[in-house]
Amino acid sequence: MHWCLWAQGGQTVDANDKVILNSPETVKALEYAKTLYSHMIPGTASWNDASNNKAFLAKEIHWTNNGISIYVAAQNSAKDVAEDMNHAYFPVGPVGKATELHLMYPILAMTYTNTRKLVRRSSPICWRPKTSTRGFNRPRDT
Repeated sequence: MHWCLWAQGGQTVDANDKVILNSPETVKALEYAKTLYSHMIPGTASWNDASNNKAFLAKEIHWTNNGISIYVAAQNSAKDVAEDMNHAYFPVGPVGKATELHLMYPILAMTYTNTRKLVRRSSPICWRPKTSTRGFNRPRDT
């Protein structure tokens, strides 16, 4: 749901790590999510990881947030769906830009590693102040 909050201009914490969830933007995000949910098929809130694949391949739903597994499944069991599917941004809200949160795989290096310099050289973007963030807020464009 972070996408929905961020699309409406909301945040979970401010620059000082103060919780700012109680805001007009959060209310707008919740109202939008409630409206969006009213257009979903019954049972969506109780789905497991495979449920959206099954519903998408059965043509019960027409959009889903999913990784590559749904495409592979479509190629194996629903070729017509695989040929017709594509990627798109989530709906863009009042902020005017895409705000999705997708799976991320962090690069971790233990402080006791013998190869700390090598890790720093091989992943410099992770060490730049503008690209690292505290908390779980989407970085603002600055």
